[in-house]
Amino acid sequence: MKIKKYVAGILLAGMLTSFASLAQAASFTTSMQDGPFFLKEDIGYDETFQSYNASISLSKALAARAVDSYVLPYFQKKGIQLSTEQAEAIAFGAMELSDYKSVLEPGGIVVSGTGTIADESKMDAVFANKRYMDGYILTVRYIYKLDVELAEPEKEYKQNPNDDTASEVQRVLCKYWHPYFKLLFMRNYWKNQDFTVTVTQDDAKITETPGNEHPDCLVTTASKGELLHTMTPASDGKSKGYVEVITADGEQGYINSANVKWNF
Repeated sequence: MKIKKYVAGILLAGMLTSFASLAQAASFTTSMQDGPFFLKEDIGYDETFQSYNASISLSKALAARAVDSYVLPYFQKKGIQLSTEQAEAIAFGAMELSDYKSVLEPGGIVVSGTGTIADESKMDAVFANKRYMDGYILTVRYIYKLDVELAEPEKEYKQNPNDDTASEVQRVLCKYWHPYFKLLFMRNYWKNQDFTVTVTQDDAKITETPGNEHPDCLVTTASKGELLHTMTPASDGKSKGYVEVITADGEQGYINSANVKWNF
């Protein structure tokens, strides 16, 4: 922050400089461009897949920028030593994405955006949510595992492009959809903290379809006191008997409205 106004007196100038430093330390902002993410529909890299891939990649890259300069120092001051994985998880959850742009260029999709952590207290809330922290780390580890699995089929395709080798690339790419949606749901969970319900009983079931508690339809369970994100108003949820929700670890499904209390 630049102070353009002339300030008389060394003491006053020093005080204003200190205040400016404190204000800067209380938030973090970074912008970047990522890509191009090339398109090759015959092996699964179509515009839809690469749009999701680009969005996730940009969000993770922006969050990674906050790790060393913002997240780790903040928690070190509190006497908490974090791993890089934990710090990235905190940054991803606490960061707001704005000015997002996706442009289709001759070389593929290019994305850009700005990531901001406006409030340090948001990082405390994210870190305290064990379900989210564990879910983010496991999901990202799974994506890294898929990246390793994908390397060999892509190599085979480049050396010998045909239907069989293309099919192997497509087979692995299909596995990315679930973790990508989980990360997007995690981002929405933290972005929409004004729209939550609190679970009022232990082991409340969240199912794939409304009102279906068959074991094969079970997505996950939620604990008493857990916050779930929803955009369903209380009047609609109570009349229908179910609520569409997102958990902190990015699972999406339906919960019985009798098992939650609305917070909005």
